[in-house]
Amino acid sequence: MMIMIKSIKSRPFSAESPFLALQNGDSAARPKRKPEPALVSPFVSSRPSREGDERGSLFGFDNWARSLSFSLIFLFISCCVNAQNDTSVFTKQKKVETSDYVFLVPGAWKNIPEIDISSKNRKFDFSGVGIPPEYRHEPVTATCNLRKYECKSIRTAEDYITSEITSYPDRVTPPGHNYDTESLTILSGEKATLYSSRYLRRNKKSNFSRFDLIVYSEKRKAAYMFTIAFQYRDPTYAFDTDNKLKQYAVQFFKNILLR
Repeated sequence: MMIMIKSIKSRPFSAESPFLALQNGDSAARPKRKPEPALVSPFVSSRPSREGDERGSLFGFDNWARSLSFSLIFLFISCCVNAQNDTSVFTKQKKVETSDYVFLVPGAWKNIPEIDISSKNRKFDFSGVGIPPEYRHEPVTATCNLRKYECKSIRTAEDYITSEITSYPDRVTPPGHNYDTESLTILSGEKATLYSSRYLRRNKKSNFSRFDLIVYSEKRKAAYMFTIAFQYRDPTYAFDTDNKLKQYAVQFFKNILLR
């Protein structure tokens, strides 16, 4: 018996070892027999082989989990990309400049010349620029207006905008939602007020997502009111969230500089 134990210690472990029975806890008194050739299938072996099977199963599960993780990540990224508006329109921009202000607009935005630019006002149409031109076979329109409003404080301009937003007699808002406000700092450092609103115009049979930015110039005693409005047909407003309309507007608002 001592000789047999010594050979176990000095010889590498193998699934074909004749001393496999000892490793399995079998009695040492069992009659010796000639070693049998190893079986090909790993499922017909003793405990060491079962441990190998468990390792193989864990390895296979690990591969499956890793593949699933990559698939979920790819799906998440794809959904995010599909949900984003086309921000590449901001890579090529043109400057709009007066003695009062400077700001950049995407090069594909169309200036509407009917606006009296001598009053420092501006209007642009950017339908189909960075957003789908239609939704559910209905056209989508997008405009940007700038109005200069002489007043003594930003509060006066804010009251003007809120009364304008809520004054439409055919306006219908989602339950519990009138408009939201937040602060936004523009390029020249002034803090502006941003209004976000969604509503249905029954007369126009259209839904609107509207974003108003109001910034006040103490130097000129005037407020500059920028309004971006998207018109479409979708009572769920999924078009708004899916195309990130607010992010589109904010990306434009941040490039405004007052002189």
